[in-house]
Amino acid sequence: RKTENDALKLAEKAERCVTARLDAIRVRQEVFDLISDIDGVEGEILYQRYIKLLKWEAVCIVVHLSWYAVHDHHKKALAIVQNRLDKMSI
Repeated sequence: RKTENDALKLAEKAERCVTARLDAIRVRQEVFDLISDIDGVEGEILYQRYIKLLKWEAVCIVVHLSWYAVHDHHKKALAIVQNRLDKMSI
């Protein structure tokens, strides 16, 4: 009886993990679709940070910009994304 309960709990936990993984994949695809055609350094910063999941220091190295410049471009990129989201909700 205990073995059956343990097996059931394990199966439920595995199912929750699969569901969580599929949700994460779906969200990542939504983010990719939203940012994939943003041009220039803004697009590259968004891609490196939110798709490749690089830390800010690594993003700076990849795009050959200072921490402050990267964050300035990131702010501009987020404005582009917000504008797209606003248009989608109309």
